[in-house]
Amino acid sequence: MDLSVRFWEPGKEFLRIEEEAMDTMRTVLRAGDLIMRQQMLDFEQHLAEFVGTSDAVGVSNCTDGLRLLLEAVGIGPGDEVITVSHTFMATMAVIHHVGATPVLVDVTDDYNMDVDLIERAITKKTKAIMPVYLNGRLVRMDRLMEIAEAHNLMVLEDTAQALGGSYMGVRGGAWGVAGAFSFYPAKLLGAYGDAGAVVTSARPDSRVGAGTAASTTCRRRSSTSS
Repeated sequence: MDLSVRFWEPGKEFLRIEEEAMDTMRTVLRAGDLIMRQQMLDFEQHLAEFVGTSDAVGVSNCTDGLRLLLEAVGIGPGDEVITVSHTFMATMAVIHHVGATPVLVDVTDDYNMDVDLIERAITKKTKAIMPVYLNGRLVRMDRLMEIAEAHNLMVLEDTAQALGGSYMGVRGGAWGVAGAFSFYPAKLLGAYGDAGAVVTSARPDSRVGAGTAASTTCRRRSSTSS
């Protein structure tokens, strides 16, 4: 017997919140608040507060967010980034996109990165570690941060599947230099379309912090323009 099971049922989900969703859409559309308006600024502020970072910036999707973060910290050709083998292909794709090389480590019993394998993967070319959090569960971030600090490596978090997830009281996205979230429709917080965000507490004089500040300033100016 042939049996087909849908990945998920977005139509049924919409029916549960149809009235609220349509009221919100009407409010936004009637006001003409289509691009970079107050609703998005509010969302960015609330997201940063929820995660525990100083800043959040909306992006088109998590993939672009990770790529922008890699570019912001200066990772490129000749560099290596340690990540995990059990992840969506976008994690490796963004590293390739900036010209760097992904170095993969295996998983442990929870199917997340085995942090005890990280040090043996470090070379003179290693510039960053990119942990991936699956099913809302973070890796052993205390140990990972110890390794990163000992070897002077940056930590960029792939938090696509871990909005609200935490380890030792610190939420995903607030451990490293920055993190990127996915709001793909089937994620924990799904958009009607594709969307994402990056979060950071990087200093304003750093490359990530300066980029975040510039983006935020641009959005604020746009939200007040006609």
